[in-house]
Amino acid sequence: MSGRFVVFLLLLAGPFCGSAQAQSADVSASRAWKWEISAYMLGAGMDGKVGAGPLVADVDQSFSDILENLEFGAMGRARATYGAWSFGTDIIYMGLGFSSDQPNLEVDVDQWAVELNIGYQLAPIFMSLVGVRYNQLSTAIELETFGRATSGKVDWWDPIIGGILTLPIGERWNFQFHADIGGFGIGSSSDLAWQIETLFNWFFTPKTSLMMGYRYVSTDYDHSGFVYDVVSQGPQLGITMRF
Repeated sequence: MSGRFVVFLLLLAGPFCGSAQAQSADVSASRAWKWEISAYMLGAGMDGKVGAGPLVADVDQSFSDILENLEFGAMGRARATYGAWSFGTDIIYMGLGFSSDQPNLEVDVDQWAVELNIGYQLAPIFMSLVGVRYNQLSTAIELETFGRATSGKVDWWDPIIGGILTLPIGERWNFQFHADIGGFGIGSSSDLAWQIETLFNWFFTPKTSLMMGYRYVSTDYDHSGFVYDVVSQGPQLGITMRF
């Protein structure tokens, strides 16, 4: 075989080898783990009913009221992605203490909401979700006018299903619509729990973005002497890092 013929074969095979290597690199990249972590603030007001034992209190707190009465709060979420599958969590903790003059009422609420979900990328712009949300509620109510007080603690799990729609807007922006619903009165779960979240994400670096949007969360729970029938809604602001 002449040297010229060997050179000819190498030149002919070069583009195919390069294409195969590129495809292999793409497959390897899609199979690599990808992580994103967010810290955020939910500027939500609360409206509804909270009760423990024989006492049930109406709750109507604006975000400024909650901020004034907030004893401690922490919010964050994370997602790990491998190929089309992903595993996510969203954690909210709030400790609140507030009072009312009509009637003369003191209420303390400590609330945990921890979501664990599995996502599957059905399309480039849509991810389906299935998971559970753990709720823990500790409530103390004191009705000073009548000298009555009650307190207690309860926790429960809500099954949830939902999805996330992501629409790109130019090179640095995207829009996300996230909705889920759950509870369904299964066992000791909420009678109904659902949320809607709309977010605009601005990528000010390739791996870091600012989230701005609005979130609406509704939980209707009434079991074991506890009542938590509350709607929380308000603007959401945070930052997300990817690696």
